[in-house]
Amino acid sequence: MGRWGRGVCVIDINNDGLADIYVCNTIYKDSLRRRNLLYINKGSDKDGIPHFTDSAREYGLDIDLQSTMASFFDYDNDGDLDMYLTVNEASAGYNPNRFGGAANKTFTPSRGRLYQNDWNADGQHPVFHDVSDKAGVTREGFGHAGPRGVSSAEELHQQRIALLSRAVQLDPRFALAWARLSSEHARMYFYGFDRSDARRHQAQHAIDRALALSPDDLAVRSELGNYYYYGLRDYARAADYLEGVLQVAPHHVEILVQLAWVRRRQGQWIEATTLLNRALAIDPRNIAALKALAGNLRTFRHWEEALVLQRKVAALRSDDLDEQIELQYLVWSQTGSFDTYDAWRRTLPGDAVQRLPLVWYMDLGRAAALRDFATIVGLLEAPPARGAAVFHAKELLALVLLSKGDRVRALELAQSLQREALTELRRQPDNLRWLERSLVTHAMLGEPQAAWADYERWRALLIAQPDAFDVESFLGFRTSLYAMLGDRDLALQSMRETLKQRRVMVWGYWAHDLALVSLWDDPRFLQMANDPANNAPIPIANWDLPAMLKSK
Repeated sequence: MGRWGRGVCVIDINNDGLADIYVCNTIYKDSLRRRNLLYINKGSDKDGIPHFTDSAREYGLDIDLQSTMASFFDYDNDGDLDMYLTVNEASAGYNPNRFGGAANKTFTPSRGRLYQNDWNADGQHPVFHDVSDKAGVTREGFGHAGPRGVSSAEELHQQRIALLSRAVQLDPRFALAWARLSSEHARMYFYGFDRSDARRHQAQHAIDRALALSPDDLAVRSELGNYYYYGLRDYARAADYLEGVLQVAPHHVEILVQLAWVRRRQGQWIEATTLLNRALAIDPRNIAALKALAGNLRTFRHWEEALVLQRKVAALRSDDLDEQIELQYLVWSQTGSFDTYDAWRRTLPGDAVQRLPLVWYMDLGRAAALRDFATIVGLLEAPPARGAAVFHAKELLALVLLSKGDRVRALELAQSLQREALTELRRQPDNLRWLERSLVTHAMLGEPQAAWADYERWRALLIAQPDAFDVESFLGFRTSLYAMLGDRDLALQSMRETLKQRRVMVWGYWAHDLALVSLWDDPRFLQMANDPANNAPIPIANWDLPAMLKSK
């Protein structure tokens, strides 16, 4: 029976280590020809050819709506992947611009559906059940969404943890799955999504199991390097370990890139750049190496070389909008002009600002350059659903509202953010992003002693565990803190000192920085922020992190 397939999702739906295929069908009036298909991978034959069986009915996924795409994610945080189905029924009597209320259950031809994954012990596979009403998925839509770009970084790590946990449950001797499970737990800890001891212990337990099973496997040993890096933030130990692996496998590109990441965190930019060039000499199309080297060059404002590398990445991933946006960001960083970005921006779909965090960030920078406060506030009130923008948008909104005289709303927001930060810091006292929020809100609420105490606490944490990226953020933040506390002269003095030390800055960054909104009308500030000399390339050099942290 012929069907009109609209969307395809490849996923290991039954956690057997094999990629299955889910096909969404639409168009036909005959519901039998709209039933979605689920091809379960039964493995390969003696000739290496995989064989599939349609099992949509057994899994509860033989759905006959006018579906366009499925997105699999863990909506109820129970460790398995549920499914959201976008639906688009373009019937003659349906106006896609007409939307009903959340309680309208009669006019729902294009309402998306949410399906919960429930394990079927008899069949030894999941069965999906519609929980849309229960979960509050009741509004009509006109869905064209796909799985790419939907999940936040935290959700992606959680999804990987769910899959890898299932893998080691099915095969407790699967050493590489244990090793990669350790790395995902460690990344959850490193990026501040969960800084609990329990999370780090999970990472340690998983890597210990992996090494007990396969101590000589290079792939497993690579993940041990990740545990030292992400789980312990012990960059010296990670570097020593990875150097040892390279003694055995000197042309292992993944290890070269891994070690380069560690060297960057240590402030050893020269060594990191050398390692990445070694990796690219072996594999010129390696995306991780290309992106990391472009990042190194961008740090020292070597714009032309960074653009060459990012153009390669964009060409290799021509269907990846995130990489195209990175290219546009680099062009703006070099020139300070939004002209190229604006031309490219007009080719994007209308929902790009919500789906793609860097588009939101670029739109925000353009609005700041134009001093368009209405657009700035609008963007900050509706940040994208993923990325760092979500975390910082409310802080920036409070700062902008305060600068425009809306003190009541700004201070209410700052107080709410401060309560949240203090609650999290009691649970995760070394979480830098919550410490930064505490610092910012103390400054907005006119509490300079508390703000500076947070700043010195930040310094102490970095002295104990230095990290080049965090040190750079810390030192650059001093100017912002003076500005938020209303001390314009000290903010400008801090800015001049930063420029003398030739630290990182991109063209106009300060001029568009919302944390410095109180300085935007000062000619001294604008002269420094817009001076092309302050965006010229500087030599790639190693950083003495302890010395940098001593500067006041």
